[in-house]
Order: sequence, then structure tokens, then C-alpha cells
Amino acid sequence: MAIDEAILWSCQEGQVPPTLRFYTWNHPTLSVGYSQKVSKEFDITTCQKLKYPIVRRITGGRAVLHDQEVTYSVVISQVDPLFSRSVLQAYRNLATGLLVGCRILGVNAQMATKPQGKPLQSHRSPVCFSSTSWYEILVEGKKLIGSAQKRFQNALLQQGSILMEFNPQRWRDILRVKSTTLLEQLVQYTTSLKDHIPEGISREKVISAMIRGFEQVHGITFQETDLTVLEWERAHYLYRTKYSQDTWNYRL
Repeated sequence: MAIDEAILWSCQEGQVPPTLRFYTWNHPTLSVGYSQKVSKEFDITTCQKLKYPIVRRITGGRAVLHDQEVTYSVVISQVDPLFSRSVLQAYRNLATGLLVGCRILGVNAQMATKPQGKPLQSHRSPVCFSSTSWYEILVEGKKLIGSAQKRFQNALLQQGSILMEFNPQRWRDILRVKSTTLLEQLVQYTTSLKDHIPEGISREKVISAMIRGFEQVHGITFQETDLTVLEWERAHYLYRTKYSQDTWNYRL
């Protein structure tokens, strides 16, 4: 998360080109959206017992349990053709690359053309994959890739989760409200690559397909590079002062 924000700052300042990044997690980790109230919606004690770290994103949306998945992030500046002042149009622009990436994998995915999922009782579900928003990636009506954005004045960051496998029981363990309805909704609206590629697939192949998807749709060629010295310095600073601090991760 610190690296993603460091790239966003560098792109905002015109120091680096648009960046597509993929990463995985050493341990199952709960990332919560910028405005979520962690203690109200999740069982922090159980997360600690299970050794699930909790980190707050700067992007919006709802919680994601990063486990058997690939996380992607895209940073683009306002001078890039993929950038749009319209949030929905920017989502759509970026979703096309993900969509083609899925089809390269042999998965017949679609873009959501309208939100799906009903509110649970009197409050909204705290879990990203329990419903679908505009231009997220679906297979047979179920969400495969969930995404969220953060905008600076001259650049934006979009982060998302590409599910390799899905285990609803892990959500049951950490939700504060043990809702059967929520778990049923999760199963109803969530799918994974394993459901559509029974023989299995590696994370490396998923990442390669997504890169090719972006290249084919947008007529671009990516160059693999390391972070700049400034990005590394910023990432370490953001980790020390923000993403490793309870004052940020539990602030609401």
C-alpha cells in the first residue's frame, strides 16, 4: 500500500510514467476502504489471533481479504489517454484491459453495466465482493475482480483484487456480525478463477495475461522497471509514518 501511494505521488508530480503493478501478500491480510470503521465491522481480536494484518487503503470501497488472489494497481496522470475526469469513465477505461486479460486466460468475463446486490438489512455490507459496482469484472453475473480508486488533482490510483480462489469461511471468522445472509450474499455474488479454470493456473500466468490485455486494448507496450530512488524513499517513509501505524489503520 505504501508503494502504491508513493507511485501515485511521483506520477502526480510528473516524475514517472503511468504504472501498472501486480503484487501478492505473504500472509492473508485484510485491507479496508478509506472510510470504513474497522472495529464496528470486523472482529479485530480474531484477526490478531489468526495473524491477519489489517491495513487501511487510501482508495475507497469496502474490505478485501487478500489471500488467494493477485492484487493489481494502476497509476495514471491526467495527460494519459486512459485518464478521465469522470470517475465512471476512468473505471471503464481501465476495466477493458482487465476484461481482455480474463479472456486471454479463457474466462468469458463481462463488465458490470450497473451495480448489483441489495443492502443487508439497515446497513451496507462491509465486504467488497458481496456486491458489484459499475464496470467491475464479472463471470456469469458473479464478481471476479473488485476495484477502487483514489484521485489526486493530476493523477489517480486504482487498486483491485483478482480472485484465484474463494473461501467464504475465512470471512465468517473475521466479521463482527456473524450474518448468514451476508455469507449467502458473498457466495451468490463472488466467483474465482478456480471456478472457471478447474485445472488451475499460476499467478504468473494471470499477471502475464493482464499485461497483454492492457497492451492489446490500449495499443501500448509496457517496460518492466524498478521503483525510482524517490519512490523507494517515499514508500519507506509512508510505511513508517502511516501504514504501520494503528492511528491510520484503525483511525475510524
